[in-house]
Amino acid sequence: MAQDGGASRPGGIWSAGARMGLGIMLVLVLAGCGKHYWHKPGAGAEDFVRDSDACAHENFLYASGTKEYGIVLEERYRACLVARGWSRAQQAAPPPDWFRGVEDEVVRFDTPTPRPQPNPR
Repeated sequence: MAQDGGASRPGGIWSAGARMGLGIMLVLVLAGCGKHYWHKPGAGAEDFVRDSDACAHENFLYASGTKEYGIVLEERYRACLVARGWSRAQQAAPPPDWFRGVEDEVVRFDTPTPRPQPNPR
């Protein structure tokens, strides 16, 4: 009998569990590609900054006594933008009319919001 390490059996040398684990890992890696951006048909950078600022202020928890720093309640912030007509999607290379919003960060409200930069193409 040939010593082929199991390569001649159905499925080769990879067990069903190993193939499934590799498949799950591949799906998780691919799902994590790209950041989330916001888009609204016909809207530009100024529209996004206006709506994003308003939604962030409406859903802000202050973390300091001076009300300079805090966190935005993300689910409420996102719901606010959706209610204003924006949609959120993961993009590896977003088109120019997609914008980054507040994502897992501490926000400082005593400085102006940076204006979104056009995506280089």
